Amino acid sequence: MSTSSAHIGQVSPERACELLHSSPDGLDPQEVAERFAHLGANSFEVVDRWKLARALGRQFTNFFAILLFVSGALCFVAHRINPAEGMGLLGWALTVVALLNALFSFFQEYRAERAMAALKRFLPHRVEVVRAGRVEQVEAEAVVVGDILVLAEGDKIAADVRILASDSLLIDTSPLTGESQPLRLIPEAEDRPLEECANLAFAGCTVVRGTGRGVVFATGLRTRFGRIAGLSQTIRRTASPLEREVSRMVRI
Repeated sequence: MSTSSAHIGQVSPERACELLHSSPDGLDPQEVAERFAHLGANSFEVVDRWKLARALGRQFTNFFAILLFVSGALCFVAHRINPAEGMGLLGWALTVVALLNALFSFFQEYRAERAMAALKRFLPHRVEVVRAGRVEQVEAEAVVVGDILVLAEGDKIAADVRILASDSLLIDTSPLTGESQPLRLIPEAEDRPLEECANLAFAGCTVVRGTGRGVVFATGLRTRFGRIAGLSQTIRRTASPLEREVSRMVRI
């Protein structure tokens, strides 16, 4: 079932189906179940109800936060021993910096989660697929590699597909490329880079005119859209100048 998606647009529609162990009649239910179990849902996020709560907890338990809290506590102890040195003020300053830094870092992660949620509006909830020779509606997350997607005007594309048939098919690629002009899709093979092939439609795009069918070659985080969406989950914030300076100070 494995194939190199970098070359899926360079082969004929028939060969594309062969490489994906599919056909224009689609997959049978058993094959769909096996592929779903192997590759997982066609989704680019892991459902985790406690993700933000754990993210908030991490901001108060990382090395920098612990360093500030411990340093602040030592300042309070020193202030009780010798109030004249004014260490209490430094203790409060370190504690406030630790709290503000933790909340600011959490807010950044929260915004990343909100950005991920906003991206989901480019994806459909349900799609039409051909399975065992019959057209049926399924949840978009149930789409697997090798499924035959049925595309019509107004449809949001749920996965990366190799076009098998096209009748004046135009798609809006602006969510991925920023291009304002719709792209006309064709089924013929093209000897061009993956991103430039006019026989491929990617998740997150929308059909603006025409109809067509395509075989799915990538789902979830393996789609171009999924990789872009995943960036908000993999980018890590670097330490700010304030964090570096305070960290250096408390070490001294």
